[in-house]
Amino acid sequence: MTEHNEQPKFNVGLNIGGSQTRIVVGHANLDSSDILSGFSQHGGYAFSGEENSSSGRHSNRSFHIFAAAQAPHNGIRRGTIVDLESISQSIQEAVDEVERQSGLELSAARVGFASTNAICENFTESIALKSTEVRAADRDRLLGLAKAHTLQAGFEQLATLTGHYIVDGRPGIVNPVGMYGNSLGALYHRIAAPEAELQNIIRAVNQAGLHVETVGFESLAAAESVLDSDERDMGSVCINFGAHLTHVVVYSSGTPIFSKDFPFGAHHITKDIAIGLRTTQTEAERIKRDFAHAYFNAQDAHEAFTVQTAEHLGGNRQFTRGQLMHIVEPRVREIFGFIQSELKRLRVTQFITKSVVITGGGSLMPGLCWIAEDIFNISARVGYPLNLTGVTEGLRSPLCTTSVGLLSPLFDSAEEETSSAWKMPQGGLVAWARSVWDRLKEPNEI
Repeated sequence: MTEHNEQPKFNVGLNIGGSQTRIVVGHANLDSSDILSGFSQHGGYAFSGEENSSSGRHSNRSFHIFAAAQAPHNGIRRGTIVDLESISQSIQEAVDEVERQSGLELSAARVGFASTNAICENFTESIALKSTEVRAADRDRLLGLAKAHTLQAGFEQLATLTGHYIVDGRPGIVNPVGMYGNSLGALYHRIAAPEAELQNIIRAVNQAGLHVETVGFESLAAAESVLDSDERDMGSVCINFGAHLTHVVVYSSGTPIFSKDFPFGAHHITKDIAIGLRTTQTEAERIKRDFAHAYFNAQDAHEAFTVQTAEHLGGNRQFTRGQLMHIVEPRVREIFGFIQSELKRLRVTQFITKSVVITGGGSLMPGLCWIAEDIFNISARVGYPLNLTGVTEGLRSPLCTTSVGLLSPLFDSAEEETSSAWKMPQGGLVAWARSVWDRLKEPNEI
């Protein structure tokens, strides 16, 4: 019988952004046809398995939220951690607020990770079958070989995601078990993170009193919360436009085929405005937020606004929106153009047939979608977290897509999939061994 004071099942999504730490507590609700690839643990971080693959595995899902909070920090500059103490303090403040709101006790979190030094690559693996029928054991053996691929020294594996299977040279197979064949292969997408950067994030979280359950790549987390099933299946690119980094992931046939963090973001536009209008970066940020438009609009070009210039210049100056657009639009085109060129160079653009989805704080600037459509030659929209229920105040924003997306089953750990009867108790190894022995002595049920 369930006790009345038993806590509901929940997960914790923790995203450490450029200036804010965001925590979301809740869980993902899957519809009847949403059967995702399971995850197993590898070296303490999320690592993919394929035990539950199905043709319906990429349908829509919803997120039920119990509580959410954010807290500022000064621990990251240009996408790099410079002050662990500041980050840990902000995590603790956000945790305290969430626990106060919900009455829940937080002990572990799924943590977002981003780095321009991360290695994201596609590769194939294949094996000869021992019989003429593909069995689950063959699929598991193939995954084991994929996991064993050598990593570059100094890197830790975050995830290996299965794109599709190949039976006797026939690609595009979602679940090969039971099929006739002599060979089995698969396409994998692997993400590896620099060990030093990863450990710094983990230490910051641990210092705040939380255990790191899994680590999720931020580009994947954002895409999980903003892309619908058609966009994942038909081919879309999700651009998470952050302050100092831009996180890009391309989905096709329901799985990621490209992911990368680029070393530029919305703050580069702020610096251009500060230089062009000869003002401070603080004032430039305000101007960007209140007046900037990414796409030139002749109708508003003559509208004037006042800028407080840098102190050594003295006084205020008048500028028009047209002058501001001539600063902002070239930089936005350069950013999106660079991304498109990189995807084209790697022959990924041919798989983007549905849409461009722009999310993150930088996506709040008007006109971005027009430029994205012009450059990618496909429809574009701003990405908000989809299908939220529960306590959603403040979460229906592009700023919250990563923290919400970390609740996705994509980032489930092996601990959540293991029967609780066989988990190690708090008493340690001796208590665990005793519990196993006691269980083995129990008579088998007929």
